[in-house]
Amino acid sequence: AARKALGVERGLHLTLRKEIPVGAGLGGGSSDAAAALLGVEALAGRTLAPERRRALALGLGADVPFFLDPRPMLGRGVGEQLTPVPGAPELWWVLVLMPFQVSTADAFRLASAELTLPRGRSSIAALLGSGGVENPPQNDLEQVASRRHPEIGEAREALRRVGARFTSMSGSGPTVYGEFPDRRAAEVAAAEVRLPRGARARVVSSPASDASSWGWGVAKR
Repeated sequence: AARKALGVERGLHLTLRKEIPVGAGLGGGSSDAAAALLGVEALAGRTLAPERRRALALGLGADVPFFLDPRPMLGRGVGEQLTPVPGAPELWWVLVLMPFQVSTADAFRLASAELTLPRGRSSIAALLGSGGVENPPQNDLEQVASRRHPEIGEAREALRRVGARFTSMSGSGPTVYGEFPDRRAAEVAAAEVRLPRGARARVVSSPASDASSWGWGVAKR
């Protein structure tokens, strides 16, 4: 898709080394697609107009436009209507990576009846208000995933016990994350946390609002 948009006739072979597990609810496939799109631009020595790049990314997947920019973004619509989030600092997290996968399609199918129930304003607003990241939004897919996989709730409780300021499930799961005040606190927690069988902990960070570039870390790798 990128070659066609840029008018590049030569073929391209990619070798992908996965750092984010498949089916983890961390946007690994979407970020791979965004990285490939930007990589083709870099290799070709040409750039697409921002509007064209975003449209091409959306054609690849609803989450792909989010990964074109390193800054924290609020996504609306299907995720393609992106607004920068001002004032967000670099944050440190412990991810609990599970030994099993959750299908995004299955998660939405099973949760569809509950997602259409009447509810108040989106809890995303809480994340942007005066409560900051200590008043996080709720993941509406977590209840369904947790019924099938109680390890999700166990991992959240384990992170709370080692000092996470808040925890939740990422995306459609099953990865669980906890937020910590700094890198040292996250590293200590990752070493001490008692995890469900087969799970592993990983310390990662996410970029601040003023990030102009990013090394493709937790959310952008």
